Amino acid sequence: MYASAPLIRPPLVPVRGEPLPTDQYKAAIFFDNDHKKIDQVAAVCPLIRGVTIPETSIKSSGLAVKYTDEPLKTIIAESGGEDNIYIKVANANGQVDELYDPVSGINDEHIGQLTAWLTETAAEGSRAVLLDWDRTITKVEGVLLPKYIAPNVPIGSMFQRVIATGGSIGAKTETDLIEDMLKVICGGPARLAMLRDMCNHIKDSGAHLIILTNNDSCITKSFKQLVDGLVPKPGPPTYLACSKFAPFYGDKGARLRSNSIFHFVCPKPGAAAPATGGAGSAPSVPPPTTGGAGSAPLPTTTQTPTSGLANSSAPPPSKRRFINLTGNNTNSNGSGTRGGKRNTRKHKRTVKRRGKVRKN
Repeated sequence: MYASAPLIRPPLVPVRGEPLPTDQYKAAIFFDNDHKKIDQVAAVCPLIRGVTIPETSIKSSGLAVKYTDEPLKTIIAESGGEDNIYIKVANANGQVDELYDPVSGINDEHIGQLTAWLTETAAEGSRAVLLDWDRTITKVEGVLLPKYIAPNVPIGSMFQRVIATGGSIGAKTETDLIEDMLKVICGGPARLAMLRDMCNHIKDSGAHLIILTNNDSCITKSFKQLVDGLVPKPGPPTYLACSKFAPFYGDKGARLRSNSIFHFVCPKPGAAAPATGGAGSAPSVPPPTTGGAGSAPLPTTTQTPTSGLANSSAPPPSKRRFINLTGNNTNSNGSGTRGGKRNTRKHKRTVKRRGKVRKN
């Protein structure tokens, strides 16, 4: 069963216990790899600029890449190799692959668009940068975390399975696990550094960073720890906005519209659109068609590792819908779950990956 409603009632969940915002956001920008989520937000929040992140439009089961295959083999080697404690934890929990998307994820060109938007809206007051998690921040679909029916369990509890299976964690700490996990799921140390530069730039600008996700682990302590590890710099708050559960059922536009803090950029039906000078009301931005040429990335931005990414052609987009992930994906020891976008009709193997399930 999913977590009960009281766990998801807060409109925004501060990552570090910061106070909730009081001033309505006057401008916002939203990045997501699913164009349908961009459309959901645009339908009710016309003043939020949408940026669609490219993704591989293939059945989710086709995204599975074993840790011993490229490009994950190189990514893991660059992320500590055999010393990477996340890989030890994953293997101990029976996970041997990631649903890795070679073309997904925020890149330098998107950071250039974000930088330009932050400059355009600098005088507009309170602002929000909304980022999806799976295949937008990360390069994978889903994430291995402690089971979501125990929302207050720390991420370090996954060490128990390593020890129970005869493995050793040595001197590794919970902080090491978070760092090693982020390196793998974000596509390697170089891309993780790029993402942190981007998050630091958002904080330096005074804008609020909000993770708007349908990943069902969003309500858990362990997911909050993972986001805190991604954005270590103090400054303006970082918030989580979970849209997976009732009454939103995956509708990110409805999730935002339900919170009065977004009512300026998500005006009520029939209300006159507020005048903003135009910077906050640009139309959705389509996926970039180049590898970043002509963009204006941050000076500190690092190029995404390109090893193993040559064969990234994909078939035409298919019709997709989201289905709920049942509570039957829990390890017998309760140490971790992993949900992902799989074709559940054709892909019979039980998948223990945390996140959305997409059915093609």
